[in-house]
Amino acid sequence: MSGLSDYSAENVLNWETGNAPMPAMASRFLTLFVAPPTADAVTGGVEMAGGNYARVQVAGEITAAGAISTSSATITMPNVSGYPWVVAGMNVYDITAGKQIGTVLTYTGTTLTLTGNAANAGSGSTDSLAFSAWPAASASSGNEPATAPANVTNSGAVVTFPQAAGTEPWGGALAAGASFTTASTTITMGAAVPSWVVAGANVYDVTASAQIGTVASVAGSTVTLSAAAAHASSGSTDSLLFSAPAVAWGLFDALSGGNPITWDYLGNNKWIPFSCSSASPGVLTCDSTSDAPANGSSIVVTQKYGGTLPTTGGSWSGLLTTANLSGATFTAGVNTTGIGGGQFRQLTQQPISINVTASFATSTFTLMLA
Repeated sequence: MSGLSDYSAENVLNWETGNAPMPAMASRFLTLFVAPPTADAVTGGVEMAGGNYARVQVAGEITAAGAISTSSATITMPNVSGYPWVVAGMNVYDITAGKQIGTVLTYTGTTLTLTGNAANAGSGSTDSLAFSAWPAASASSGNEPATAPANVTNSGAVVTFPQAAGTEPWGGALAAGASFTTASTTITMGAAVPSWVVAGANVYDVTASAQIGTVASVAGSTVTLSAAAAHASSGSTDSLLFSAPAVAWGLFDALSGGNPITWDYLGNNKWIPFSCSSASPGVLTCDSTSDAPANGSSIVVTQKYGGTLPTTGGSWSGLLTTANLSGATFTAGVNTTGIGGGQFRQLTQQPISINVTASFATSTFTLMLA
C-alpha cells in the first residue's frame, strides 16, 4: 500500500510515543518503479532501469562557507561542482539556526544566490543548510469531516531525471534462465514473467549490449518474440531489459539501496471506496458516477483503509484494467466468489522512450499526510 514505508512509520510512532528520536536528517533520492512495491517495507517492486537511468537527488545538506545576512541575497558556499543536484527553486533551511533562509535562484561557483535577501540571519559562518525540492509543508485546513490533510508541493523546483540514452527505452531488468540463439523466437526466463512485461515491449540484452527483439507473447517463464532473436545471449543468465512505463515513485535516503522513506503511484488520483458483488467478473460499485474510472483505466485496490476484499479464484494484486462501465459500476477482471469491499485508485502509466527526459514540473508533485 502506498504511503509511508515501515521504516518511516516505525520511526514516527517511536517518536510519537517518546521511545526514540527521529533519525538524523539525510539526503533524499527520487526513484521510479515499473512495478510498484507489494509491501509497506517497499519491497517487491521493480525499479526503473535503462540507459542513463539513475535516482535523482531532491534534498540534502551542505555546510555554508560564509555568514548569512538578512541584508544580502548571496551566501558563500563550497564550489557547486560537488553539489550539481542543487537547482533553482529549491528551498533553503538553516538547520544550525533552525530558521528558514529562502529559495535558490542560482548556484554558480562558490556563490549561492537567493530569490531575495535571506529571510533570517545564520548562526555563524559554517551553518548546515538543508536544500529541498519542496518548501516547508502546509498545515491541514477545514474542520471534520471536511478536512484537507497537511501537504507540501514542489512549488519552485523542477525535479528532473537524466535523459534516457542508449539504444533502449527505460524499463525493468529480468534475468534469463537459459541461453538463447538467433535461431529461436523464444527466451526462457529464470522465473515466471511478471505481468508488467507485455506484448510489444522492446527487449535489450544488457549483458551482451545488444538489441534482441520485441515481445509477441508471454506464458509462464517463456517470452516469445515476434521474430528470431537479433543477437545471441552471452550466457545463460543474461540481464534482459524489457521496456515498460513508470507506474510509481519512491523516496530513499541513498543513491542505491538505502532506507525507503515513502512511495506512491503516479497520477493525481484519490483512493475511492467501493463495494463488490459475487460474480464473474465481480462488479465494483462506487458512490458517484464521477468516481467511476473509464473503460481501460489502470487501477489498484486495497483494504488497508477499511473493508474486506471479496474472496476470489484470481487475485486483486497488481495493476487491474477496468471495463463494463455503467453509471457508478464497473469491473476489473477479477472473478469473485463472495461479496466485500475496499478502496481503489486510478494511476498513470508513463513510458520513457529513448532521448526523453522525465521530469516533474513545478507545482505538480504533492505529498500529503493525515
